[in-house]
Amino acid sequence: MSMVKIGTGVGTGMIAGGRVHRGAAGDVGHIQVIVDDVAQPPVCRCGNTGCVESYAGGWAVVRDLRDAGRDIGTLNDAVRLIRSGDLTAVRLARRAARILGGAIADAVNMFNPRVIAIGGQLAHAVE
Repeated sequence: MSMVKIGTGVGTGMIAGGRVHRGAAGDVGHIQVIVDDVAQPPVCRCGNTGCVESYAGGWAVVRDLRDAGRDIGTLNDAVRLIRSGDLTAVRLARRAARILGGAIADAVNMFNPRVIAIGGQLAHAVE
């Protein structure tokens, strides 16, 4: 089983063989990705560039919405914008979902978990 939490950051936990694997086991948040329409990958909180979290983490969505001129301060504000149908917020959420979905698919190909649970504040932005 793999649990992916999408909140301020992107965290992943794994249970395999009845044991919880701690540390970086299966962590998709720091897989580096290339996004076609991005010339300069964003810097992640870990210090690398182009990590999944630097596009799909809540902090990154807030950053990108601010850069787009939205006056927001928190992830809750971003979720409200997404739920209200703000076109920029929805576009960024969809991009984050595509990037995260690709990283989760890579993890599935590597670890083959029976179950993937997805949760967290940003995961529930669209109901």
